Amino acid sequence: MPFGFTRSILGAPLPVAAGVSLGLSPVLDTRTGQYSTSAYEQVNLSSAFTPYVGSTGRLVFQYTSGSSFTGDIQIDDINIGSSNNYSFEATGQSFETTTDGSTDTTRTDTFYQGLSFTSVLTSGIASNRWNRHTGGTSSGSTALAFADAGSYYLYVETTSPGFPYKVSWLRSPEVTLDTATLNFALGRYGATIGTLRVFWEVTSLPPLYSFSSFTFTDGGQTGYTGPSLSTLLASSDYDTGTYTWLSNTDYFDVDSTVQGMQLWTVPETGSYRITAKGAPGGSVGTTAFTGGIGAEISGEFTLTKGDILEIVVGQAGSDRNSGSDAYGGACGGGGSFVVARNGSTSSDIYVIAGGGGGAEADNRFGRGTSTHGGSGRSTQFGGNSSNGPSFTYGQPAPNYTAGSFGDRTKGGGSGYGGGGGVGGGGGGFYDRGGTGNNGTTTNPPGTTTQCGYGYLTGTGYVAANRARGGRSNTSLESGGFGGGGGSAIATGYGGGGGGFSGGGAGTFVSSTQGNGGGGGSYNSGTNQTSTTYTEATHPGSLSGHDAFVTIEAI
Repeated sequence: MPFGFTRSILGAPLPVAAGVSLGLSPVLDTRTGQYSTSAYEQVNLSSAFTPYVGSTGRLVFQYTSGSSFTGDIQIDDINIGSSNNYSFEATGQSFETTTDGSTDTTRTDTFYQGLSFTSVLTSGIASNRWNRHTGGTSSGSTALAFADAGSYYLYVETTSPGFPYKVSWLRSPEVTLDTATLNFALGRYGATIGTLRVFWEVTSLPPLYSFSSFTFTDGGQTGYTGPSLSTLLASSDYDTGTYTWLSNTDYFDVDSTVQGMQLWTVPETGSYRITAKGAPGGSVGTTAFTGGIGAEISGEFTLTKGDILEIVVGQAGSDRNSGSDAYGGACGGGGSFVVARNGSTSSDIYVIAGGGGGAEADNRFGRGTSTHGGSGRSTQFGGNSSNGPSFTYGQPAPNYTAGSFGDRTKGGGSGYGGGGGVGGGGGGFYDRGGTGNNGTTTNPPGTTTQCGYGYLTGTGYVAANRARGGRSNTSLESGGFGGGGGSAIATGYGGGGGGFSGGGAGTFVSSTQGNGGGGGSYNSGTNQTSTTYTEATHPGSLSGHDAFVTIEAI
């Protein structure tokens, strides 16, 4: 799996202490001056390295020489984690050193990342760098004449120009610190031994939890409000045995104010594909008058470990259950949203997939203008109703443009709701749709509220009503959670679909009635794909077109 996903033997990532980040750690240990003329110092830094268990990185040493040439320092028998031992008997074992002999003692990560490293010298000896060697060094009265383990060790030659106060760095190959084990032998014999500092460079961190992909659903919830956490976890779609992270509210939760807004914590920095599908609109009767199909929108994104995404999975609009005598209007489906936590502008949006509009029909008087509800759209603009405009019924959406976006029966633009008619307009990202002919904006949505509500708090409603569907004019049916508009249920006027911009509502004009337009979509990712339908390409069935959001690591 890409992006350095680290796994323990049992498949679960090892924990890393809070506050540990990529790059060079603070100084974890310092040793200065002579230790012994005849023995290595056995250095155990396991406790200092405990916070870094689970990370992948390098052991890093910075040595600043002393005032004269009697400052050769030696390292041998390094043990990192459970299985990484370095005694340098055959080679330099992929350890790297700097060679410039700088006197700059800067220890920031930015400075460190700008250094040039090369392999330790395994043949010959050079000053201002780390060398692999056996026996005594070329200078008298400094360095032990033997290794701690076997015959070879690494050391810094401080013969001129290796002093005074010259700096040389040494680092190990990348390893995963699977246990809090870090020890080595350190030879500090010489009157002018300088200062050795020890660091850990974190090159990658394990994920918060094991993750490859997951599909978020409505958990079986229907209607204008979204599911609670308990409803989701009781659904077979949310298998806590397979996806154990679902049981940890640090990684998965539902917003405490907006019921149904799912909160997912990114487990690992890397590339992900996010696919969202809006919910279908409601259908009329048992005949072919089916709701619009939600748009399916997909893109690729770089997500950062620990970031939280808000996920709203749209819910289907209510059907008009009129049996084989198809007449009436169905409610709009909710859009599906994936937005950065507490996002409030379009730059915070990952994807939004528009919901389908509600169908309309009247076999008794032949006043229908469409077979299906308007389907969710691939563009940012909500779809218009199949008839209109009429300026007699309902209200335009907030921030509408006269005769255009968001006016009566018109789909919304720029992230705002669709216009009302006899039915209610679909909600957009920034605000609600226009009210229907009997509509109100009472909080919470009342029995005659038909407009779908915006993803954000908007005109005339509080935060708890964000993304709710609108109620039909009878209050028994509703637009789906995700901003679906409520319909005029018995008379044949569909509710608009929710989305980035809401769909327009059906109205009565020229002795015809109209469906609800589909909601608009939004995609800020790369490698974008979309699947949408028209009246002509609609399959005539909503089977297999439930809303969802799928996130997968790629």
